[in-house]
Amino acid sequence: MNREEMTNNTELQGEMQNTKAAENDREDKKAFKKMILFTVICGIVGFFSGMFAAGTEDGFAQFAEVLKSGVCVVAPFGNLFFGTITWIACAGWMRQSRRVYAAWDGEDEDVIEQAELKLSYGICLTSVNMIIGFFFFGLGIYTLDFTQLRQQAALINLAIIFVGFFYSLIINTILQKNLVNFTKEINPEKQGSVYDLRFQKIWMESCDESEKLQTYQAGFAAMQTGSYTCIGLLIVCIIGMMSWDFGIIPMIMVVAIWLVLVIRYNAECIRLSKRS
Repeated sequence: MNREEMTNNTELQGEMQNTKAAENDREDKKAFKKMILFTVICGIVGFFSGMFAAGTEDGFAQFAEVLKSGVCVVAPFGNLFFGTITWIACAGWMRQSRRVYAAWDGEDEDVIEQAELKLSYGICLTSVNMIIGFFFFGLGIYTLDFTQLRQQAALINLAIIFVGFFYSLIINTILQKNLVNFTKEINPEKQGSVYDLRFQKIWMESCDESEKLQTYQAGFAAMQTGSYTCIGLLIVCIIGMMSWDFGIIPMIMVVAIWLVLVIRYNAECIRLSKRS
């Protein structure tokens, strides 16, 4: 390459950089106006929410007492109820999927996708039920008066809480095992056992590139949703800390979750970029 060509390439690169810099400035100015508007709206909403919370502190305390009374009655039976609902729903989806799979001619992909969709619903519901299981277990323990455990009613409630919690865990494990195994029947290339602690890694390694891409896109969407949720929870914690005596622990826990989410996501991005 002679000197003239090098000069032309340098000028071309400079023009491209200037064009991109101007484009970046336009995008930044446009987005900055929206960000300022959003920040002002959030500030106004937060201000009036704080004023309302401070003015209704007594009413909120009374509502909390009524809510706690209702929770004391419902909490011990929450896992038994939601665990059974999960069992019935997943069994129905499993039955429908098996019926579709048995009638499949091996060619129509739309038909088999419907069967796999039902299994995905089941996996999602068992994951939700697992979270609900821990929620009702903690809620049940919170409502117990441990100074009255010698009384028969308190002991019965404690037994129901633990039975419901383990019932929910067992139901989840059995359902997830059946759903995953049937998915492997439909897709013989899939590998991994639910009982294996390395199941997620083994399962991902057996997925094709399209499935991995879908998983990565879903993970990015989940990270964004989690960040927005943490922002909302942080605002609630700040208002509650000032008006309802929440203390700083709820805020610290939300920030800790948010930090773990963001740091883990960016660390994984860096690791994957180095590997590629």
